Amino acid sequence: CPYSAPSLLEEGPFTGKAKINPVLCKGCGLCVASCRSGAIKLKGFDNDQIFAQIFAMNEAV
Repeated sequence: CPYSAPSLLEEGPFTGKAKINPVLCKGCGLCVASCRSGAIKLKGFDNDQIFAQIFAMNEAV
């Protein structure tokens, strides 16, 4: 991440779990694209929303 938004939790029951700092995140989607397990989701861009945008663009053409 060019903005250093992801970090690993170091305490508590979720030690080692990644967390995204929403203040640092710019919504570029690089972390989503590079996460092989699909564990990172970008708010406002789930599969249904992306497909809706694609279909809307196809209808406009």
